[in-house]
Amino acid sequence: MPFGFALTAGFAAVFVGTAAAAVIPRHDPALRTAVVAGFVAVGAALSATLAGAAGTAGMGWLFTNGFLVNGLGDLAWRGVADLIRVAVFVAAAVAGLALGRAWQRRGRGADVKRADLAGPGDDREAAGPKNALRLLAWQRYVPPAPRPAGPQRN
Repeated sequence: MPFGFALTAGFAAVFVGTAAAAVIPRHDPALRTAVVAGFVAVGAALSATLAGAAGTAGMGWLFTNGFLVNGLGDLAWRGVADLIRVAVFVAAAVAGLALGRAWQRRGRGADVKRADLAGPGDDREAAGPKNALRLLAWQRYVPPAPRPAGPQRN
């Protein structure tokens, strides 16, 4: 996924997560952080890129610090509490990244298995465009039929 799309997916996930966590009372910051961290993991899984996961984790911390902890978008460093939040968001992004990459590998594995099951009589489109050359190699070569003689042009 291109970097811009990865950041957009991460931003959307963090934005929705922050809106969901804003409903939780202010006296429970750990639960608010956990909700946003879950959405950070989803955003990182959607991007499935290291840059997208890092950007999503950074946005998660910024949104949580600015809107859920301090309010009104004010950013302030609160020592160990913010260090713990950063660690939670990084862990969520790493978990989401691993899940997204595993999902991508699973999808590629399904293409290979489908190609292994395809036989010479199977339709090319059913096996996917990646396997078209492989199916063509299985098919017997039949030379084109000769064209009927037509009027000669001089």
